[in-house]
Amino acid sequence: MSAAARALQQSVPPETHSVEMAEMHVSARLTDNLAAYGLGACVAVCIYDASLKVAGIAHIVAPQQQRYADATVTQIAGASPGKFADTAIPILIQKIDRAGGQRTGLRAAIIGGAKIFGALTSESGAASGLEIGARNIAAVRDALQKHDIKICATDVGGSCGRTVVFRVCDGAVLVKQIGGEASVLALLSKVNEEVVV
Repeated sequence: MSAAARALQQSVPPETHSVEMAEMHVSARLTDNLAAYGLGACVAVCIYDASLKVAGIAHIVAPQQQRYADATVTQIAGASPGKFADTAIPILIQKIDRAGGQRTGLRAAIIGGAKIFGALTSESGAASGLEIGARNIAAVRDALQKHDIKICATDVGGSCGRTVVFRVCDGAVLVKQIGGEASVLALLSKVNEEVVV
């Protein structure tokens, strides 16, 4: 972190913005933290412009809006585009662009997608299809790849809930698993290769 960023951080108290399910938030304010609490099968997508220090996070609930095309018009109208991987990620990129970021060279970390339903099967013994966590992870990866955004760190899958805090000042992604200690998953201002946890 630069001396100017450190001085600003010391003079302005940090503010944490909670990003609930189906929401997203973007900030270029160096003292801001963006947080998604209690991720189960949901996936938090943290996207960072390291050169201009613009950070965005989306709290994704479901893989694709298209899967809900058979729902009633009222159900679709009530669904936020931040709910779905295929709609949230392009909108998050637009918001980063509007906040002063650039679309090229963006870096990402993805967290969550836990297996929360266990090994549920149908009467025939086939997988129940309820395991939305794995589908969320795959949809987020596909959407990021489609927009040429490099995934630099992941902490996905498993059966544990997580909380993520994303710092604007340096792109640090801190993850805390339920019952565990918070640790730095990635520093998106510096990483070059994908780190998988």
